[in-house]
Amino acid sequence: CSGTLPSSAKHAWKYVNTKEASKDKYLIELPASMPVPDDFFVKGKRGSGDKKINKYRSPVVEGLVQELEQAYDVVNAGKKRGMEIVFAKFDSMRSMWATAASATAMLDALGALAEASSQPGLTRPNILDCPPNGKPSVNIVQGRHPCVEITHSGADFVPNDLSL
Repeated sequence: CSGTLPSSAKHAWKYVNTKEASKDKYLIELPASMPVPDDFFVKGKRGSGDKKINKYRSPVVEGLVQELEQAYDVVNAGKKRGMEIVFAKFDSMRSMWATAASATAMLDALGALAEASSQPGLTRPNILDCPPNGKPSVNIVQGRHPCVEITHSGADFVPNDLSL
């Protein structure tokens, strides 16, 4: 600074907006009536009357804030590149993730069937191996959907057989 602040100003000032996303970082807030060095420039104002506050920055702080902004840009570019690498690695194993998602979906469906079949009046499914020369199939004898059991009293429902 080309000048110095009065000692009363040193007790009255504070820095604001120190977060990365802040539009104006490291401003010095002082009452508008407080004398400041000639090289301080006003970046903003707030309040009115006796409570009017000016937001100042010095040329030295302005240069440092510009350097800080450039450093933030470098950090953010590095983070972006890091995420691109993570996503590319994930995408390079797409078939493995698709297989894992499919297996998880199958386990979820089988678990739901097992849980539903544990209810009174229902039975658990028999899951059999398919012979090498056979075709996979689903056979349901007097089937009742669990949702039908919840929504109907059961007296007027006719169980169905299904063979796929």
